[in-house]
Amino acid sequence: ELNDLDEEIELNDLDEEDENSNILAKIYADERRIPPWNKVGIVAAIFLLVLVLTIIRLFVPCGSAGFWTVVVVNFPLILGVMFLIRRRLIAKNIEKEKAGYEFQRGDVRWNPRSSIVYPSICTVAGLFAGMFGIGGGIVKSPLMLEMDVLPDVAVATSATMIFFTTGAATVSYIAFGSLLLDFGALFFAVGFVATIGGQKIMRYLVKKLQRKSLLVFGIAFIIAVSTVLMTINSIAAALNGSTKIHLCESTE
Repeated sequence: ELNDLDEEIELNDLDEEDENSNILAKIYADERRIPPWNKVGIVAAIFLLVLVLTIIRLFVPCGSAGFWTVVVVNFPLILGVMFLIRRRLIAKNIEKEKAGYEFQRGDVRWNPRSSIVYPSICTVAGLFAGMFGIGGGIVKSPLMLEMDVLPDVAVATSATMIFFTTGAATVSYIAFGSLLLDFGALFFAVGFVATIGGQKIMRYLVKKLQRKSLLVFGIAFIIAVSTVLMTINSIAAALNGSTKIHLCESTE
């Protein structure tokens, strides 16, 4: 009987090892998928949802009950999606730990605390990006570096998130008639060319000097310059008395 019991235990152990091996194979296959279209698709779907709600506001009188209803509906929808993604991230992290996944430097371990704190900070960053027209990367890039994300991954991820957040903010400005299209087109063209040029130059320097710390210094420099310019612009606007904003008035 003891021999039968030992054989049964060994078989159970082998079955568990096989199951863990299969789980690990799926995890590694998912990690190697570049770009991760399933994850990008989720972000794009959220963006399109916000875009649709913004367009709906164009057909509702500004300041009316229907207008504010459409505005408020954004919050439970986004929070619901965040909650579902949070559950998935935590479950995925638990699955990795049980299967014996070897976490590498730069991997984020999602737990109940980190899955609340980090998204909350990104939410605040997105809020300020929409309110003041600044890039959310001013907050998101340093945040990911604090999370021990690799510098090049932090820069790329931040740029991807900013694409969607600034896109949503731009659509909102257009919907309210607050965007000067000629200025917007000019700055978009300049920013697009500068982004490509900056990436090529930074990639060349990092590859030649073998120092990824250059990305960290670049982020720090941009944050410092942005902070100074934002402060100067805010003070100048306050002194000129141009800080009053009327939500339902278009820019002429």
